[in-house]
Amino acid sequence: MTNHYLHIENGTFNWSDYVFSGIATLAQDKVSDFCLERADKMRNSNLKNYDHLTTEQREKLAKLWESAMNLPDGNYEYYFNLEDKTETFKKSVQELAEKLGIDYELIINE
Repeated sequence: MTNHYLHIENGTFNWSDYVFSGIATLAQDKVSDFCLERADKMRNSNLKNYDHLTTEQREKLAKLWESAMNLPDGNYEYYFNLEDKTETFKKSVQELAEKLGIDYELIINE
């Protein structure tokens, strides 16, 4: 999963889900409906546009859209694909530590 992002700045949503990208400026009372609609499209699109994603990946992205609907007004940046890089990051740090002879325990707060 690459290039999945959501940038929110004072009611303007700019997003890319790898298949579609768009910009929408919304009144605060319309944000929830918009985010729920995007989440539903991620979960239930039958157009084969998201066939490269597993059901689990689609569900993760849908939940991130749902979490965006409860944010207070402000500026936010979500890179949806970062979540999927956690295991790769842990492994890279482990390999580097072993090469350097460092004994450590990696703790990631989630």
